[in-house]
Amino acid sequence: MEKLIEDLELTNSAKQYAAEFGNFINQPEKVQISSNDGLDTAVSQDNNVEEEFSSFTVRLPRPINGAKKCQINRIALPSPTTNIPNHDCVFWFYRLPKDGLNNRPVAINAAYLHCVRLLPSFYHKEIMPTAYGPNCGYNRIFTDYQDLANELAKSCQYDTPFNPYFLSYDNGGIMISYDAELNKFYYTGKTTDGSYYYLAAGYSDTNIMTAERSPNQNIPAPTQKAGEILQGDTEDDTGLSWQEGQPYKKYRTLNLRLGFTWDGVNLNFTSSYTGANVSLVNRLRPLPTYWLSDGLLAATPDRATTRCNANSYACLVYTNVVNVYCDFMGPGTLDSTKNINLLASIPMATNNLGVAFYQASMDNIITKIPSDIYTMTFYFKDDIGDDYPFSNQAVISLEINFGY
Repeated sequence: MEKLIEDLELTNSAKQYAAEFGNFINQPEKVQISSNDGLDTAVSQDNNVEEEFSSFTVRLPRPINGAKKCQINRIALPSPTTNIPNHDCVFWFYRLPKDGLNNRPVAINAAYLHCVRLLPSFYHKEIMPTAYGPNCGYNRIFTDYQDLANELAKSCQYDTPFNPYFLSYDNGGIMISYDAELNKFYYTGKTTDGSYYYLAAGYSDTNIMTAERSPNQNIPAPTQKAGEILQGDTEDDTGLSWQEGQPYKKYRTLNLRLGFTWDGVNLNFTSSYTGANVSLVNRLRPLPTYWLSDGLLAATPDRATTRCNANSYACLVYTNVVNVYCDFMGPGTLDSTKNINLLASIPMATNNLGVAFYQASMDNIITKIPSDIYTMTFYFKDDIGDDYPFSNQAVISLEINFGY
């Protein structure tokens, strides 16, 4: 009898240990994730899809069972990217003829809208047609304002003039330069005889939204959403079939990136002597007379200058944060655009050739998660909600803590 009781005790202990051991295996308190273990494989004929990623999925070697809470512990994000997103590469401006005896500018409309641009970074310079490719300005990593100014000087002189869809480009129409003393960019109109007025377009100008569409897109401007990226019909730029064209995004222009921060909503000069749109008139170069009077101020300004300095300083920061989303966060998190599954918002306090590192300094526990987890899918977005691109050589590593 004593032997039987001893055997039963050993059996129960083994069962208890086995149950606890099973929980230990399937209830890790710390999980390390690497994008190098991702399951994603691109199958496409799209260069960007095949060369970079902004999300990845990993399958856990053992499922997580009975989880009740989790939080991000740390994450490391390599950042090999340009300073300027490719959809912010077009600088738009108006060249307005003079009208009437008083040399006022004609009313603003899309017929007078022109542009220069940095070619997208995914264009291969070595295969561009030799007639102009080597001379064009390209979007790339810029070390400082002067480096960007040197590239913009090329953009203002050369582009892809044979492209039948990019009709707004004006070869040599303006020159964009940098003033080291002011630490600001400025533009100068091509004509110096005063026969035209120049005006840098605002980022909310509806004429820009119309010009961004090629003839075969046939999308009315008011239907474009704030977060929508359009692909301009400029595939012939490189001479390759189905090469991606110039991307655009509503409210995002090179003007804004360079510090020309005017919104461009009010484009009506008005013809009344007493109702002149003074703010709009002041933005023209050279300066015309006011509708109200012959003088702008008591001290007469320089009306002959064709130079216009930017309102603010250029922004060469691709994004200030990278928002990390994970598919099992559920309604426990929310961002201002109503996206759920937000795991963490990582400050990009590093240059674009470094590694952004985030270490949690306090508990940020999320409890609305599924109890059983078999796979994890992570998504990465920039500060305006676009996918944040990582080149395929980049390895993202992160660590998540779980509680049971």
